[in-house]
Amino acid sequence: RMFINCFSLQSVPLFDLSSVTSASSMFNLCFSLQSVPLFDLSSVTSAASMFNSCVSIQSVPLFDLSSVTNASSMFRDCRSLQSVPLFDLSSTTNTSSMFTLCASLKKASVANISVDYSVDGCLLGTAELDDLMTNLPTVGGQTLTLTNNPGTATCDPSIATAKGWTVLT
Repeated sequence: RMFINCFSLQSVPLFDLSSVTSASSMFNLCFSLQSVPLFDLSSVTSAASMFNSCVSIQSVPLFDLSSVTNASSMFRDCRSLQSVPLFDLSSTTNTSSMFTLCASLKKASVANISVDYSVDGCLLGTAELDDLMTNLPTVGGQTLTLTNNPGTATCDPSIATAKGWTVLT
């Protein structure tokens, strides 16, 4: 919760976060935050609400999220966020609302995810949704929520269902 509610904060320098294990709510409600450097998040296990409601941020670098177990609401309500790199979420056990209400998000693929995942209320088109599903691994009984995206009606859910995902459109 290091910078929680810093409404006017626009940018931050590169901090040494290499030993940090929890970045929960670190920038939560930093409405004016526009950019962040490539922090070393390799030791972070909880990134819950890290950028929640950072409504001015448009992109983020390719953070090492390979140790993160909790990414719930990490980018929730980041209304200006347009794309995210291909994050490795292989250790993640909770992605609840990770990208919910990211109304400008046009690309949100992730690698090695094996838990329920949602991009509800984003701006993903058909090609982006199909790409997201193509990058999913084979699982058993996980749910992928694609509701409220422009490409939902024309994407191919069979890409994900063939890999064991239940797809909600």
